[in-house]
Amino acid sequence: MKLDRIEKLVSWLWTGAIFVGVGLFFLIRGWFMSEVGMPPAEHRGAILDPKIALAGAAFFIGTGLVVIAAAFVRRLMMRR
Repeated sequence: MKLDRIEKLVSWLWTGAIFVGVGLFFLIRGWFMSEVGMPPAEHRGAILDPKIALAGAAFFIGTGLVVIAAAFVRRLMMRR
């Protein structure tokens, strides 16, 4: 496999991992911590609603997993 293809694969995997990481942050800090009794996430006076955090977490985790799966499928298709 050529070096530029490996770099593209790794860059897409990192992109997917960043999306999953952002989704996990929203899931843990925005939704889970407010469910166990901590105050909701706040930044400069704006409060993150736990329901919106849960929807955002689902979106980012889903997008990240799709990006990672697409990178692997493309890698397997290029092998032929």
